[in-house]
Amino acid sequence: PPRGSAFRYKLSDPATVTIQIYRVLPGRKTGRGCVPDRHLLKHRRRCRRLVRKGKLTRRARAGPNKTAFLGRIGRRALKPGHYKAKLTARAALALHPSRARTITFTVLPG
Repeated sequence: PPRGSAFRYKLSDPATVTIQIYRVLPGRKTGRGCVPDRHLLKHRRRCRRLVRKGKLTRRARAGPNKTAFLGRIGRRALKPGHYKAKLTARAALALHPSRARTITFTVLPG
């Protein structure tokens, strides 16, 4: 069966694209934000926290682009679960990166 997927995006100019991968995990609200769920915090409100797992950097041309993704960052395979990918592009002569786009995806076991 086919494995993996791809991130597809369009660019107006050639740019360097950064894809940051975050795992979505349960947590509890505290004064510092959303922290891992612990017994002492069971009375606190639930939240979803994002844990950074790594990033991919690719050079892309103007127009439609595709970055293959097999559920691995380098040699490390991602555990099954829910993830978010944040894509930003920075053109060679631009002072600031583009507005970030967020994509959610799921890594399945197997």
